[in-house]
Amino acid sequence: MLQSKAEHTMSQTIRALIRLRELILNRELGLGERLLEVPMADRLGASRTPIRAALARLTEEGLLEKMPGGGVGSEPHLYPPD
Repeated sequence: MLQSKAEHTMSQTIRALIRLRELILNRELGLGERLLEVPMADRLGASRTPIRAALARLTEEGLLEKMPGGGVGSEPHLYPPD
């Protein structure tokens, strides 16, 4: 059975959400690093729409914060001193 476009976008969003969450929790992103849609889309092999949705979800969850001037970045409290 073929996936509809909405189902395909949803599965891409879920994959992007999981991978971005891993990057954040594994400290693979710099503290406060601005996450931009196009570079993240290229890095994760997804289009901008699922990346945008994943970034919004992670911001709602508190793993990312809105940054001055636009965009989002990783939350400093996620990176306590070692």
